[in-house]
Amino acid sequence: MSAPDTGEPVAWRPPLARGEGFALCTAFEALLKGLLECELPVAQVLSPRRPPLESIFRAVSDERTAEVLERHGLRLVPAVDAARGVSLAVRSSAMGRRSLVCVPNDQLDIAMATAWRDGARDGSTGGRAVLLLEDNPYLVPGACPVRAARALGLPCLTPSDLHGLRVAVQDAFRMAGASGPAVALAVHVGLLRSLATLAL
Repeated sequence: MSAPDTGEPVAWRPPLARGEGFALCTAFEALLKGLLECELPVAQVLSPRRPPLESIFRAVSDERTAEVLERHGLRLVPAVDAARGVSLAVRSSAMGRRSLVCVPNDQLDIAMATAWRDGARDGSTGGRAVLLLEDNPYLVPGACPVRAARALGLPCLTPSDLHGLRVAVQDAFRMAGASGPAVALAVHVGLLRSLATLAL
């Protein structure tokens, strides 16, 4: 049911600050929308500020979007690199907080070595960590996120569109909570740079 037409102009609101209708969303808006809708509260997103992952910080540049994240208790935390992000996520999970860590493809090896060292594969995260692994075969053809996750024994989801990304991040936290170790989410760079109209 739509609002009655009062003749007043309707103020635009960013997609993350809306709960109905349709909006053109970036990949990171879809990702954050999925985190906000997650039945398990997520405390933080850790990400290096580098392309294309730095776009997650631009997605919350609007003050209304920042207010929504604050109401949900979700913080965006810049990490020096992916290894530091993984370490912080493992440490936070020991305190009962869920974290999503964004891993650039060229930092995949060091991030996965840190996950191995810090125990993300053996359940010491308590099912509270999800690793979003950028898949960029053009930039780093030898680093395959799906293979890296498999080598570490982590379950790995591979969404194919932005609606799938929005749902997959929620499924990843559910899977992590049920299985114990961290869960990987391998996302192609083309998807991270895409836009789609999503139902809010």
